[in-house]
Amino acid sequence: MNQWILLTFGCGFTAALLVLLVDLIAKKAPRYRTTVAGLIAITAYAIIGYSILRIASGLPKEGYVTVSLISSSLATTLVISRLSIYVSAIAILLCIITSIYTVTYLSKSGNAAMFYALTLFLALSIVGVTISGDLLT
Repeated sequence: MNQWILLTFGCGFTAALLVLLVDLIAKKAPRYRTTVAGLIAITAYAIIGYSILRIASGLPKEGYVTVSLISSSLATTLVISRLSIYVSAIAILLCIITSIYTVTYLSKSGNAAMFYALTLFLALSIVGVTISGDLLT
């Protein structure tokens, strides 16, 4: 279960930083900046979506799975249920659709990498909120 968390959030954060880094490096080729940033974001969404579907296949038919990263009463507790997987999958699907549309739309502007990085962070925060056990940890 911990590998799933690492894959989902590690992939998202890495892709957001990679989008910003590629955009910084490719300032001299503005024609391909938006396309490359969009492809990186769409690939990251696909990996996150795959990891969400993979964890959904291992869930029990009824109930939920509780994951504690460390054993403490004040530790973060994640509760993964069918509803949280459903909401997370919808959020990732909407982000994929948005990213596909904005590849052509944002090619006219020069600030597409910031948009893709922020939407990656938004998707990760939606996934994090849907699997959080409570509001404090």
